[in-house]
Amino acid sequence: MSNKMIKKAAACTLSAVMAFGLVAVTDAPKTTNVSAATKKVKKLSFKKKGYVMKSAGRWMNVRIRLNFSPKSSKTKNLTYKTSNKKIATVSKTGILRTKKKGTVTITAIAKNNKKAKATMTLTVGKVVKTLKFKEGTKKTVTAGSKFTLHPTYKPKDAATKAVTWKSSNTKVATVSSKGKVTTKKDGTVTITATAKDAGKKKATFKVTVKKKAVTPAKPTTETLIPVATGNGKVKLSGIDPKASQYVLKYKDNSVTISAKEAKEALGYLDNPESGYQAWVNTSYREKGFVSVSGKGNTKTVTLTANTKYAGKYEVTVTKVTAGKVYKVHAERKATGGTRDITVIVNNGVVTAKNDKTGVEYTAQKENGKYSIELPESIGNNVTIIQTVAK
Repeated sequence: MSNKMIKKAAACTLSAVMAFGLVAVTDAPKTTNVSAATKKVKKLSFKKKGYVMKSAGRWMNVRIRLNFSPKSSKTKNLTYKTSNKKIATVSKTGILRTKKKGTVTITAIAKNNKKAKATMTLTVGKVVKTLKFKEGTKKTVTAGSKFTLHPTYKPKDAATKAVTWKSSNTKVATVSSKGKVTTKKDGTVTITATAKDAGKKKATFKVTVKKKAVTPAKPTTETLIPVATGNGKVKLSGIDPKASQYVLKYKDNSVTISAKEAKEALGYLDNPESGYQAWVNTSYREKGFVSVSGKGNTKTVTLTANTKYAGKYEVTVTKVTAGKVYKVHAERKATGGTRDITVIVNNGVVTAKNDKTGVEYTAQKENGKYSIELPESIGNNVTIIQTVAK
């Protein structure tokens, strides 16, 4: 075989091999990494929360600054958004271009999982380097007071001069979006201002809140005078158990009664049995123009008031029915004259009745205050001056 024929045969063989290979490559089924192509982005985040670009007219690739989770879900299929197109725009492919000074929020969202999104803050221009308050760093106030904090920024030509506000304890004090602090109760709270630009500088202000001083109510005096009720009786109403002091006047005699003493005496009207027990167990007591001495049921009572009733009496108190009925026998030592009184308690009304004359004295609680009803011969000469806080 000549060389010419050998070369021709070799060329034909090579052509056939190439043709077969071409057919094989052409006919082979295409294979793709199905798992990689369909991998869902579970989490998306920026490598930094804030970026700074010095001026307008610059650009940045947003996509390359993203972290994908899992890493195998990395994709170009993203949607981009800007919060202010006048400051910066983002193309469909993730190319950001700055327009003017300011701060903007850039958002990236995975198309195969819209819940996977990332945001970052972009500032075009200078960020805040120093953030302080005109008011200093701390203040002590009383609960209920209000004041406003005023941030100061450096450099003065920072692109964005705005902050967000936060209170460390809203039960103690709250802060509005304009820096107005409203205190609520005593305690300590920290108010924090954070720059809205990419630098996120913070300033803190400590507030100590003290309890609001309670101004004591100015005491006033009330004079209770007897009012005729008919049937030869008068009534003294409005005896306040919360009064700080009482002055009891009978004709030209007077005695001052403290709040503690009055509380004890008025308590006997609410619980007559306790009054009886106090009588039995007291060996001596003196108040104003009345003194009591002795042991057990029988005592010596001395009246020093400038009245016809002045003198010494032997008084015996006997319990008939606990909390309901009691007997009082009084004998005037100078004359031997006697008086018998029956004390009856019924539905909160205490009635003392002279067994011989039938004359009655009553005492009761009405609308949180006490009243007493006396015969005109005695009651018209009685006045009570009580000191109360208004």
